[in-house]
Amino acid sequence: MESSLYQTYDQLRERIAYERGYPRDLTKLSEDQKDITERVLRDGCAKIYVQARFQWSFLRPLATLVLASGKSSLALPGDFGNLVGKIYFTDGNIWGSPLEVQNDDKVLELRSLYSGSTGRPESAAIVPTQAPGSTHGQTQELIFWPESDTDYTVQCRYTVLPDAVGAGNKFHYGGAAHSKTFVEAVLCASEEFDGQPGYHCMRGFPEALESSKEYDRKVKPQTIDFNGDWCGRKYKQISNIVVYTATVL
Repeated sequence: MESSLYQTYDQLRERIAYERGYPRDLTKLSEDQKDITERVLRDGCAKIYVQARFQWSFLRPLATLVLASGKSSLALPGDFGNLVGKIYFTDGNIWGSPLEVQNDDKVLELRSLYSGSTGRPESAAIVPTQAPGSTHGQTQELIFWPESDTDYTVQCRYTVLPDAVGAGNKFHYGGAAHSKTFVEAVLCASEEFDGQPGYHCMRGFPEALESSKEYDRKVKPQTIDFNGDWCGRKYKQISNIVVYTATVL
C-alpha cells in the first residue's frame, strides 16, 4: 500500500483547481476548466521529469530481459529511453560477461558474414522499430548476433521516458518522498499558465526541487558492477531494483 503522503492524480488536480479558484469537486469542473487543469498537470510533471535536468534514480530502473532461443531481436520496454552502462548476462557461469553493444552496422555485418550462426549472443545494437504514427509512438528493440541457441537472461539499467500523471497513470514516479515537489511543480505551472509567476515559482518549487535532488542523491542505487573474482563470480549487491520482463518479438 502506498504512503498516505503520496499525492495521486485526483489530489494533484484538486490542488490545481483550488489554486485557480475552480470547484474543489472535480465533477463540477467545466470542460475548459478540465482542459486547463490537465494541461497544468502535464506542464508541472515536465518540470521535474525533463526541465530539472537531473538524473533521477527513479527514472533509471533495472530491466531483466530474456534473449529467447531461436530469436535475434527483442522488444525493449515501451518507456525505454537510453541504455545506462552495460548489458550483463546473469546465467550461471557467464554472470558478469557483458553483451557488447555496438552500432547496428556491425551487427548487420556479422549477420551477413555468418548467416545462420547460433550461440550465446556476442554483439548487439539498439535500433528504432518504427516511425511514430497516429496511433503509436516510436519504440526501440535490441537486435543481436548470433541467434540465441537457448534462453539467456540479461540485465541492464536504462533511462525512462516517463508519462505525465493521468487518468491511466495515477501515481507519479519517485514515491511519496517527492510528492511535495510535484505539488509545488503543478502550482508553479498554474502560475505560469496565467503569466504571473508568484510564490510557488519563486520559492515553493525551487526549494522543494532542491530537497528532492538532495534526497535522491542519498538513495541512488549502485550500478551493476562485476567485482573481480571471475571464478567465484562475486558481484556487488544492487538496491532499489525495478524489474521489467520484456516481450520477445
